[in-house]
Amino acid sequence: ITYLDVSNKSIIDLTGIEAFTALATLKCLDNQLTNLVLTNNTVLTTLHSRRKQLTSIDLSNNPLLVESDLSQNDLVIIHLEANDSLFILKIHQMLRLAEILHIKLSDLVKEGRMNLMLFF
Repeated sequence: ITYLDVSNKSIIDLTGIEAFTALATLKCLDNQLTNLVLTNNTVLTTLHSRRKQLTSIDLSNNPLLVESDLSQNDLVIIHLEANDSLFILKIHQMLRLAEILHIKLSDLVKEGRMNLMLFF
């Protein structure tokens, strides 16, 4: 499976998603997820995971990630180390946005990197 859309399914847990190692696109919008572990999904290029109760997410093991929409979550921490392919990061309408700004943006916009578009 390379594409999975489980949006609007009242899902509270995506345990087992790590077994989908060929997953390139994951859309899991409008569910009740509080945790999302994608460390084994190393070929993931697109993640749409908005309108949840996520407080942190580690995307540092997803080096091919190009687009990520994490808007309308309760995120405080986003780990983005080694995301050299990331081009679009949507994090708008965050209730705790002031706390998320401590992300090391210098790591995201480093020399030789493609332009990164942040949507707040």
